[in-house]
Amino acid sequence: MLRFLCGITTFDLFMVIESWLNECTESRYRGRVFSIYMTLTYLGIGIGQQLLNVGDVQGQTLFIIAGIIFTLCLVPVSATGGVHPSLPETKPYHFLSIFRRAPLGMLGCMVAGLTNSAFYAMIPVVCTDIGLSLRQLS
Repeated sequence: MLRFLCGITTFDLFMVIESWLNECTESRYRGRVFSIYMTLTYLGIGIGQQLLNVGDVQGQTLFIIAGIIFTLCLVPVSATGGVHPSLPETKPYHFLSIFRRAPLGMLGCMVAGLTNSAFYAMIPVVCTDIGLSLRQLS
């Protein structure tokens, strides 16, 4: 259940960031901005794994460090006087109606989410079972 909630909050985080970038970037620069955004996202994910080597994985230190880094990401956004995206008109929607319109798209997203989740959840378990050290795992 916690993994599901984590996935929902991560989805919301990406949705807000990407909507903001889409709204605030001119169309001629949008590809560049999104390529930099995705590059930094994947670099952050990859480099973030190295935090496992900084502290004790059984303690609270790594969670505190991750929280501080996450909070520091808010500084550039809150320090800018940029334009806030305008909110579009909202309409209620139901997942069943979305599924009826694009069943393959919705199934593809669900399968991709389950596959990625399983990969990121189970690879550390497999690496630990085959005897890799924490440094090798990270």
